Amino acid sequence: NTSVHFVIRNCGIHDGKSNNEYGIYFYNVINGKIDSVTSYNNYHGVYLCSSSNNNAISACNIYNNSEDGIYLWDSSNDNQIINCTVYNNSEGVLLVSSSNNTITNCACYDNDDVGIYLSYSPNNAIVNCMCYNNWEGTTFVSSSDSNLITNSTIYNNKQGIKIYGSSDSRIINCTVYKNFDYGGIVLGQYANSNQITNCTVYNNSCGVYVNSFSNNTRITNCKLYNNSGSIDIDHSNSTTILNTTISNSANIGINISYYT
Repeated sequence: NTSVHFVIRNCGIHDGKSNNEYGIYFYNVINGKIDSVTSYNNYHGVYLCSSSNNNAISACNIYNNSEDGIYLWDSSNDNQIINCTVYNNSEGVLLVSSSNNTITNCACYDNDDVGIYLSYSPNNAIVNCMCYNNWEGTTFVSSSDSNLITNSTIYNNKQGIKIYGSSDSRIINCTVYKNFDYGGIVLGQYANSNQITNCTVYNNSCGVYVNSFSNNTRITNCKLYNNSGSIDIDHSNSTTILNTTISNSANIGINISYYT
């Protein structure tokens, strides 16, 4: 519970898992830095909660934790996660009820559930990240509105980018491929007014799947190829597809069904 500037650097923190201990735990901490830390075999690798704001986590290697690699919770806002490698955790990076955070140049892979997961967390940015070999690559759920994912590569997950029950987010300049169940980009459960722009989407079970009353989606300047189905719009209204190239679909290029 401090706002004093401080740095945790070049430390190895490990083996708290058996006692459900955290690697690093910030409670209502402001202006801290975690730099070049290795956190493994703990409960959470790095855990920030209760309005832990304006902290930086950089160049960290976080793996083999029984829950989350990096967990921001309870109005932990305006933090930066930069140049981190997060793997073999339950979730890689988890944000719950936290906003205005930036995740940049991170690799999240081989996590049991999701590479980067946002719940009730609006106005965050994911920039230049790689998410692969997770159950889901990147997921926004439960009113995680107005988020941005840009210049990121999402591949070899069950689902690539999933937005459920969240609106007004942007997916820009992303490459999404080899996601094998439901698709590369999946919008569902009233995911309204989301934008997919300048993305390359290929070799997925479905390129873009818009379903369950996810209205006012806009797909612009994208390339979709070698997908089983490229764009599937189901029970969703007012989808706009502009300047988009679709080729070599195994089944249907654009499939529209029910209420569109």
